Amino acid sequence: MSVVGEGSRSTRSVVISPGGTPAGTVRTCKEITCQRTLDLDLVRFTWNIENFSWYKDSRGQAYDVLESPHFQTDDGQYDWVLRLIIHPRPDRPADELCRDSVQIFLHLHNAPRETAHLKCQFVFVRFLHATKEDQTYQISRFREFRRGETWGFRRFIQRNTLFDPKNGFLQSSDRLTVKINLDIIRAIRDEVAKPARNPLLADGLQEGLQVLYKTMPHSDVTFVCSDGSHVKAHKAILSARSPVFAAMLSHDLSEQRTNTIDLKDIPKDVLETFLSLVYTGVSTTLDEHAGSILVLAERYQLTDLKEKSVDALRKKMCAGNAADLLPLADLHNAPELKNEVMEFMVNNHEKIRDTEAFRDFFMTHPALMAQLYERKQESSKRFKMEPPSSPGEHSRNH
Repeated sequence: MSVVGEGSRSTRSVVISPGGTPAGTVRTCKEITCQRTLDLDLVRFTWNIENFSWYKDSRGQAYDVLESPHFQTDDGQYDWVLRLIIHPRPDRPADELCRDSVQIFLHLHNAPRETAHLKCQFVFVRFLHATKEDQTYQISRFREFRRGETWGFRRFIQRNTLFDPKNGFLQSSDRLTVKINLDIIRAIRDEVAKPARNPLLADGLQEGLQVLYKTMPHSDVTFVCSDGSHVKAHKAILSARSPVFAAMLSHDLSEQRTNTIDLKDIPKDVLETFLSLVYTGVSTTLDEHAGSILVLAERYQLTDLKEKSVDALRKKMCAGNAADLLPLADLHNAPELKNEVMEFMVNNHEKIRDTEAFRDFFMTHPALMAQLYERKQESSKRFKMEPPSSPGEHSRNH
């Protein structure tokens, strides 16, 4: 049995802004996975009680409380006893409401430590269909047992139910079979796995590619941005990451002849975020430029970047930007994001309908509006999908 938890530890060279956002350059980022494993001893004890019907009417200490033989773990360190109380004593306050019940208890006689942690399961075996075994039982969760402690159920089963032959607890030989299953925790082990790496990069390469991206030594291609600024890169890296770049830089095209890629629709800061993701798989400014990264990832067929940008957009989705996200997801082939945005808009129409983004969306995307109407018909929520109100009008209740 194991429980896996994941965390991260980072060493940063940054300044934390009042809002908690790092301002600066992340130097290293290390992900650590820890796995917790429970070492268990399993004890399975079966107790056959012959001539059990004798105890139905017989009274006295010898008949009221039955105690099993001791049973132990393989190493003998844990020693247990099972107790069955056929006739609870009505003079005991705790047993006053249990006089018609059969009780079952587990007693920890000895243990190597003061406490033991375990899960126990009590079982009364039934034979309703010839040799087919059925069971009735109650189960506790993992719990703490102290050495010398007794624990169990005061109202495990009604006495008449247990002794009634029709219920199958007593076999033809007048035998009752009781079982107990113990899962004892002997040790807890925490193991730290090897740090997770970016799947795009082999061990030791990520840091090198971060340096390569920042310094761009031996660059052989130049991007031209919307403001006319130049950003250098490497043909080999671009071609390895994108089939579009690979075709562009290997055929007799202007990009291949001039070693220049014209991106006059892309600002420099967006391109730098894009290239950081292309080279290293990470960027501290992804959230800020997620919409533009989605456009570039679709354009250059970078599936991993597209997934990262969609995740970032999903986290940022709100009433104020949903109407902008829907056409973006539709235009750039992000069907999962589109579906989530449409569902969000249907469920939050009252908050969205008077935003500036929705007013523009309503006028410029009639086909998507029609799809929203269709989604509304499928929704169990009741609202009216109406055009946005005039800028000075307050939202109305429908």
